[in-house]
Amino acid sequence: QRAVLRDKKHHRISGPNNRAGREHLQAVENDVAIKGNLRAQSVLKLNNPIWELSTGRAAEMRTMLEAGGLDPARVARITGAGDREPAVEDSTSERNNRLEIVLLRSDI
Repeated sequence: QRAVLRDKKHHRISGPNNRAGREHLQAVENDVAIKGNLRAQSVLKLNNPIWELSTGRAAEMRTMLEAGGLDPARVARITGAGDREPAVEDSTSERNNRLEIVLLRSDI
C-alpha cells in the first residue's frame, strides 16, 4: 500500500516520494513527528501485534521521507497509537489505517 499525505480534512496532498510531497516538507524547517494508526480488528487475537505494526509503519514512513530528501535531524519522534485513536466512529473502518505527519511548532 502506497503512503499518501493528506491534510486535516483528509484531502490528498501527495505521495511522499514525489516532488510535490517533498516540496511541502522542504518549504518549512520545522521538525516533524510521525505517528502510525491502525483500525481495530473485529476478533480478539491472543498475540496482537498492533503496537509493533503501527510503530513499524511510522518508522517506514520516516525511511521513505528521508529517502525523498528529508533531513533525518528533523524527525523529532516516531510513535504508534495502535487502534486507540480512531479517525472515524467505526473503529474497524479502513480509514483508521493511517499515518500522521505533524509539523511541530518551532516558536515555543
